Order: sequence, then C-alpha cells, then structure tokens
Amino acid sequence: AAPGRAPGGAPAPGGPSTRPTLVPREVGDGRTAVDEAQTMALLERFALAMPRRHLAHSADEAVRAAERVGRPCVLKLVEPLLPHRAKAGAVRVGVDGEEAVRAAWADLVREHGARGVLVAEQIDVDGGEELIAGVVADPVFGTRALLGSGGVDAEDADDARTLVPPYDARSVRHALDGLHVAARLRRIRPETGALAEELARIIGGLASLVEDTASPRLTEVECNPLLVRAGDTVVLDALAFVATDGDGDGSGGGDDGGADGDGANGGRGDAG
Repeated sequence: AAPGRAPGGAPAPGGPSTRPTLVPREVGDGRTAVDEAQTMALLERFALAMPRRHLAHSADEAVRAAERVGRPCVLKLVEPLLPHRAKAGAVRVGVDGEEAVRAAWADLVREHGARGVLVAEQIDVDGGEELIAGVVADPVFGTRALLGSGGVDAEDADDARTLVPPYDARSVRHALDGLHVAARLRRIRPETGALAEELARIIGGLASLVEDTASPRLTEVECNPLLVRAGDTVVLDALAFVATDGDGDGSGGGDDGGADGDGANGGRGDAG
C-alpha cells in the first residue's frame, strides 16, 4: 500500500487527512451538500474508474475542457440544489466540437443560470447495468451502506439492500444476489466474485470519507450511477452531504438523498 493509505485505497487508520477543501451549500430540508465536482475529486484518492472531467466557469473554459476530455463529451450543470439534473434538462450529451460546446454552455446558462459546468468524457453505457452505492453515518454501527439498482429511477425501483461493516466482498456479494438486477449483473460479469471485490472497495472508500473527522464532516456519500461493465465498474456521478449544527452525532440523512443518477457521461437518464 502507498504511504498514508491502507490496502484497497482507504486512508490508513490514524493517518493524516489529505482531503481537499470543500465548499458545501444548503440544499433545503436542513441539509447541506457538496456538489458532484467536489465529491468526484474526493473519490480520486481511491483510484476508482471515473470519466475524465474538468470544471468550467465560462464558455472558453468549457471548450478547452472538451478538448482535454475528448469528443463527444457531456456538459452538466454543477448544482446540488437541483435533483435529477437529466430530468430537469440540465445535462447535455453527445456534445461534439467547439460550436456545440458553446451552444450547450449557452443553453445551461440561459435555462438554469449556470455558474459552473462539469465537462466530462462521455462513457458508453450500452451493455452495462447501473447501480447505486452509498454510505451514511450511523450512531450504532459507525456507518451503514446502501447497494441497489441505480439511475434516475433508483428511488422508485425498490431494489436495494442495506449493509453494515465490515464491507467485505462476501457481504457485498450476498447483497448483490438479493437484487432484482442480479441476473443481469451475472450476464455482464459472470465472475461475480470480482465484481463484489470492486464494489466492496468502492463502498469501503465511501465509508472512509464518512469516517474522516476533517471539517466539514461528511455524513453521507453516494455514487449514482455506478456503471457495471464487462471489464470494470465506473463511477459516473457522486454527491456528498455534510453535518450541520443539528448533526451532533454525525448521523446521516438516510438513503433517500444523493446523486442524480443522470450519468455524468451519457447514462440512461441522459438519453431521454
């Protein structure tokens, strides 16, 4: 393991926090969130598969970002206040070329008052399956995790399982076997043990972020969707919530909040 890291990419117990500075925003219902751009940056430490992406604050920056991530790309409004950005028309997919990037930027500014846009590599989702994975602070177990069907309709799918530590491959595999999408996952990844190992590493990483005592304290981190493909599992979108004055015990807000599931990169939620 690298210095300051435990095996699997999690920070070593007692090691110094290397977390970047966070700028959370109030999102209503007494909750405060960290947007996708910041949350994805937090996940960088775990060496997870993620699309190339850059934050842009102007049309010129968006054009340069698109050149770096490759074409076609995705432009997404960076706004934790807006749930389900794809459904709200705050995501543009298949953006190809400078003129298209500038037009997409102008649309997001005109329709949503965009102050920041995430320009991301567009990931091919064909043949994959979208999952949701999240971890919340828990006053009894320290943390607890959610694993289930993901995407824009994750909240309505009623297809999720709760896990408590330790988040090892065995417990993750048991949770996967109980999902309605289990058969589809087995067709994509016949070696379910390898998939369970990947997801256990992702969930373990999310748990370590929630366990980190750096300020502001995170109470919930969610990835939605996680795209399971034949060769890997890609984090397409993520969101985190932070403790407020009323969260003295660090307990999270539950399993109903979180990332849009709009697929930072042309996930099914973006297609229409």
